[in-house]
Amino acid sequence: MACAVGANDVANAMGTSVGSKVLTLKQAIILAAIFESLGACLASGQVTNTLRGGLIHSELFQGHLDWLLMGMLSALMASSIWLVIATAFGWPVSTTHTIVGAILGFSAIVFGVEYVQWKMIAQVVLSWVVTPMIAMFIAAGVFYTSDCIVFQQSKPKQSIHSMGAFYVFWVTALISVISLQYGLPTLGCYVSMAKVFWISLGLASLCALVSVYFIKRLIQKSKYKASDHFKGLERIFSLLTIFTACAMAFAHGSNDVANAIAPLVEINAILTHGANYQQAQIIPFWIIGMGAIGVSLGLGLYGYRVMETVGSKITHLTPSRGFSAQLATATTVIIASAIGFPVSTTQVLVGAILGVGLARGIESIDLTVVKSIAISWVITLPAGALLSVLSYYLLRIIFN
Repeated sequence: MACAVGANDVANAMGTSVGSKVLTLKQAIILAAIFESLGACLASGQVTNTLRGGLIHSELFQGHLDWLLMGMLSALMASSIWLVIATAFGWPVSTTHTIVGAILGFSAIVFGVEYVQWKMIAQVVLSWVVTPMIAMFIAAGVFYTSDCIVFQQSKPKQSIHSMGAFYVFWVTALISVISLQYGLPTLGCYVSMAKVFWISLGLASLCALVSVYFIKRLIQKSKYKASDHFKGLERIFSLLTIFTACAMAFAHGSNDVANAIAPLVEINAILTHGANYQQAQIIPFWIIGMGAIGVSLGLGLYGYRVMETVGSKITHLTPSRGFSAQLATATTVIIASAIGFPVSTTQVLVGAILGVGLARGIESIDLTVVKSIAISWVITLPAGALLSVLSYYLLRIIFN
């Protein structure tokens, strides 16, 4: 399942960077492996707990823990099968839709609708609608701001320092606060609010200063003529896009790795604690590590198929446009991870790319590709549910 998530979903993190020619495929895979792992280890706990016990009334399984165990295993099997199929066709489907559909399917159809926490399901589905719209507006705002502050100025290279430093500070501070305040407690580590503030401020300030340093060096080395004005600016945005790609990979690891490991965490809790499995709130680090390794492996083996779709087929992406889309997506997904909502990073990123495209004009968007992506989203949840039910009955036949 983790390999399937990596093959299909990590393209969200690096697809725009590869599509805008900022990173090669090999460089993107290496960076994604590092920051996906960091996101999974430091900030995936909230979403994992939501998928474990937030979608179904698991207390109703008391006395039938073997049902719940086989149900979670069938959810993993179903999600893996569907994601492999989608990746083979190059569809950037939602792994979140898949696992939620799989858990919902085996719970509602096999055991009854009373096992489903419909209020939480409604909140999760609502987040799938709201988050792409939020990312769309943020991406359009960042793109428009960048255009006004940088590209429309007579001396743009002077203003790009402050703009770049601000955005780097913003994302680094957000990642630091959420990792320290919401992610580490699920691993059994607790940090006081004062330390969270000072550590986040220090890391964000350091990253902002480093970005200013490298931007200045890049400007000094630039030898573009006045006629190549935009080419020189796009090269500077290439540097910022690498940073946002890493932030996006971290955000994805913090949210979507939970899609692979949450059922395994529940299975491990049942096998370890028996009837008291719900009291196991600390997520074993070995499971998070397994998810991070699997995601990285899946990206390296087969992630290029979906990366091509996301990175180049929806709309033409330059470094500045890719920067806007990634910044908006990272911001939206990281906040969702802190809340504990398993959002679709695929939908969020496509929403952000559409925001950039709309800022340039509707004619710049390939609506045919958008339509095919939307159709793949619609069929993903019922596909996950159906495959989960079939997998469950197959397991019952095998083990009974």
